[in-house]
Amino acid sequence: FQDEYKRSITTSKQSVDAALKQFDGLVKEMDRAKIAYQKRWREAEESAKEEMPKEESNEMILIGNQRMSRGELNTLVNKMQSEIKVGDYRVPIIGRYQNTSTGEDISIWLQQNMPQCKDSPAMADVVAQQLIHPLGVLRLVGQRGNKFSPSPQSYYQWQQLPQPQQQDQQQDEMADEAYRTAVKKIDQMRMVVEQALFAHFSEMEQVELRRLAVLKQAIASFSLCISEMLPGDKAIVDEMLVYQESLKPEQDIQYIVQHYCVSSFSPKPILYENQDHGVSRDQIFGVRLDDLGKMTDDKVPKFVQCLLDAIDKGKTDKHRLWSTRLPLDRIHAICADLNIPSEQVTTELLQQHEPMTLVAILRLYLLDLPECLMTFEFYDAVQALYAVNDTLRLSPLSNLIATLPATHFATLRSLLSHIKKVVQQDDVQAISDSLGPVILRPRTESLTTLTSSLPIQFVQDLVNHYDTLFSEATLKSHAESEKRRQARPLVATNYPLPSTNNEANTTSDKWMGVFQRNNSMSSASTSSSSEPRSSFTRPTPPIPITAITQGSPPSSPKELPKKELPAEKEVEKEKEKEKEPTVTKEVVFDIEAHNDDGELDPFFDDD
Repeated sequence: FQDEYKRSITTSKQSVDAALKQFDGLVKEMDRAKIAYQKRWREAEESAKEEMPKEESNEMILIGNQRMSRGELNTLVNKMQSEIKVGDYRVPIIGRYQNTSTGEDISIWLQQNMPQCKDSPAMADVVAQQLIHPLGVLRLVGQRGNKFSPSPQSYYQWQQLPQPQQQDQQQDEMADEAYRTAVKKIDQMRMVVEQALFAHFSEMEQVELRRLAVLKQAIASFSLCISEMLPGDKAIVDEMLVYQESLKPEQDIQYIVQHYCVSSFSPKPILYENQDHGVSRDQIFGVRLDDLGKMTDDKVPKFVQCLLDAIDKGKTDKHRLWSTRLPLDRIHAICADLNIPSEQVTTELLQQHEPMTLVAILRLYLLDLPECLMTFEFYDAVQALYAVNDTLRLSPLSNLIATLPATHFATLRSLLSHIKKVVQQDDVQAISDSLGPVILRPRTESLTTLTSSLPIQFVQDLVNHYDTLFSEATLKSHAESEKRRQARPLVATNYPLPSTNNEANTTSDKWMGVFQRNNSMSSASTSSSSEPRSSFTRPTPPIPITAITQGSPPSSPKELPKKELPAEKEVEKEKEKEKEPTVTKEVVFDIEAHNDDGELDPFFDDD
């Protein structure tokens, strides 16, 4: 048994190590492809900004005594290459030149096919010379220079027309395709690693069970031998039998799992990230629910809705449909084929698979989400609600669900509505065991959260009390929550205070922070005191315009004593004031330093 035990452990570990090593190699390959793709994208962006817009259709090229566009020139060259005899020309020592034609053949073709060169060898020579320079369509080979000669001993090689933009675009597409392929390869390898880990853990569990069973059997056999050889030591034998009966391999395995576990199964798909449109248009699994929900009117991702429709239309027994688990490798293979752009998914495509398989795919899709369906921040809130009496938690639980983001709320409601219609009461417990840890889980897991029954109880209440938790009042509350969520945020802007006679006050309070909503009427609230204030400004809720008065200031803001000036300067100041136009001054004071009773907040007594 010992040799078999070591061999099983070694083989299983080597399989996992080989998969991880291959995965690490693919990670480096993907990183290189991603860096090359991003570099090409940045270069394309910079060249697009620097390049002035050009219209190739208006660019005219002089050929002989006529002008033609770039497209017409390309057509002419392609026609010449297809009709003129093209072959290889061997030059001693140098080697063989491909795609060459003689000067005589080129000149004859130009005289026969171009109107301006008809019966004019001289014009044909001019056109052929322009094809050599400056257009670069022909190149003299085997001789020096670049002059055209209509001789059968002169050979000219056809050159490809320069198209830098097209070449750059092809290189960009090649870099993009290489990065996309690398992401697919590494994500498939991730699935292989997950399958290898599952197989390894299963094998280790079976090996440990056999080891404990062998130990238990050995202790029983040893106790029997002692009882026969030493009949007087019955007390010792009885103690050994009691210990042997206390060995329970299943419980020992459970203890080992709980003691050494680090997390539940939470896969992290590797996404292809396009620099232009992000990740949501090219794949489904692992993409944020909000990104996919934006593409539909009802905020439910199309993939989820098609899955539920295909499950509903499937011809199978709905009993235990949502509680049956399938092998992971089988589900991975199907998910790899379905990981396509969301707009390409249809109900007919998904109906090719059995409803039981579609349920497993939906469960894996929810596990792949970067944030669970109930979002991580709601775990502690749900845990606090389940600490109270059962009859008192439904109402606050309904209010809590109403505050979910729109996509999460709509998807959760659609999923539970489907389960409520097709599931019998006997299957609620099994469904809760299967979907509970998928719908509700914490951001950071521990042994306490892994062994907690909170997600299971939560899903049970969602199914049993669906009508209460998703009532009309809940829908209305969710709509109001979304309005508050989409409200424009408060931004800080600076406004100069009106100049005052007090220089110290002017220099210290030159600018004040004002919180207001975008594109709305500005309202300011700040203190006119010249005493030093902290740089921290507490945001305050919007106040009515009447809070900022014009005229006498309220009694709460304190005015600083003015400096005494000589009598002559006082007279000059008064004359200057009389010359200035009369302006109603706006008194601005710090609203946040007052409480609702109009008194100073003790926290702001220093103001």
